[in-house]
Amino acid sequence: ALEYLDCRGTNISVLDVSKNIALKQLNCRYTNISELDVSKNIALKALECSATNISELDVSQNIALEQLDCRSTNITTLDLTTNTALTSLRCADSVTVTGYNGQRNS
Repeated sequence: ALEYLDCRGTNISVLDVSKNIALKQLNCRYTNISELDVSKNIALKALECSATNISELDVSQNIALEQLDCRSTNITTLDLTTNTALTSLRCADSVTVTGYNGQRNS
C-alpha cells in the first residue's frame, strides 16, 4: 500500500488520495490543486500542502497528524481540535486556528 506520496512542484490540478488509506506522508506543495480531501487518510502523519490554491482543509479525521504545513494557501480557518498528536504547524499568521496550543511556524 502507498505510504508516501511526493508530487510537489508538478503541474497537477487534481489530486485524489481517497483510496490511499495507508498514506502516512503527503507532499503536494507547489502544485495547482485547489481542493484536497484527506478524510479517508486516517494514518496520515505529515501533510505539506503549502503554495497551493486550497481554500479549505478538513483534517478532523486525521488524528495521527503530527506535522501540517499549509503556508501560502487560501485557507482562512483551521480546526485542529481532534489533532492532539500535532507537534508542528506552519500556516499564515492570518489563519484563524482553533484547538491547537502549540507554537506556529517554528
